[in-house]
Amino acid sequence: MRLAAIAAYEAGIRIAAPVHDAFWIMAPLSELSDAIAAMKEIMIKAGRVVAGIDIPVDVAAEVRWPQCLGDVRKPKAKGQAMWTEIQALLDSGALQAMEAS
Repeated sequence: MRLAAIAAYEAGIRIAAPVHDAFWIMAPLSELSDAIAAMKEIMIKAGRVVAGIDIPVDVAAEVRWPQCLGDVRKPKAKGQAMWTEIQALLDSGALQAMEAS
């Protein structure tokens, strides 16, 4: 992960956060697909250097503004039920009503 992070930085890829065995990256929408492909290749190369073998890399989620992670996760994904419930409360105005009282 450290090697991949350094290589990504040197390639001009903005890392928003490392997450366990993955990275969340940021790029302008017009450059996002290229940044994802470059990051994937960087991670494969880093795995090859460290482990001596190709380690598969997949893209688990691709979030494009104005979406957020809750908008693209599968319905049974961890935390998705809570996200859906909170969004419903926001959409209904219930949370704003609670704050006003």
